[in-house]
Amino acid sequence: MKSTKIYQFLIPSLFLTFSSLGQCPKQNVVLSSQQQVNEFATVYKNCTAIYGNVTIGTAFGLTDIHDLSPMAGVRTIEGYLNISNNPGLSSLHGLEDLISVNGYLNIFNNDRLTTLDGLSGLVSVHGFLWIIHNENLISPKGLNGLTSINGSIEISDNPSLTNLEGLEQIDPGTIFPTQSYLLSPIIDVKIFENGNPSIPRPPNIDQYFE
Repeated sequence: MKSTKIYQFLIPSLFLTFSSLGQCPKQNVVLSSQQQVNEFATVYKNCTAIYGNVTIGTAFGLTDIHDLSPMAGVRTIEGYLNISNNPGLSSLHGLEDLISVNGYLNIFNNDRLTTLDGLSGLVSVHGFLWIIHNENLISPKGLNGLTSINGSIEISDNPSLTNLEGLEQIDPGTIFPTQSYLLSPIIDVKIFENGNPSIPRPPNIDQYFE
């Protein structure tokens, strides 16, 4: 019988509001419905930088988010990017212009995702990289341009994952310990409980495996 794990991520309670127009939001952004994603493009037309954390999804329950194309044009997120609990999200297309995330990147519980191709423009993350519990994710392909993470990596509980293609360009000098999501002992690279228990390790990160 397959065990079920429950993960909880802290998401700020400040939600995106649309009471005033502006080029880019100056606060944390939480998009927990497709309507809010669509309205982002209307309210913040031509926005290239978000000056706070961004959550696409929800900490509890599930969303109806299935299309991130209204996010096209955003190049920088000054906080973290949390994409979580979106069972209808089959693609990250719409985020191709994103170059840097100045916080962690967490991709959690998005059952229809098969690759991360929509993140093809991403070069740097500042915190850690978590890819956890995405039922149909075959590969982290799409992160091929990612060269710097400034933290640790965890890829776990992705039952369809067969390879680690997409992580080859990460500079090993930017990998260092951080606490795991369960506040367990510090880690560098932690990859476990995925579809292929013997996934070949990219040489650039092999020495950092726990």
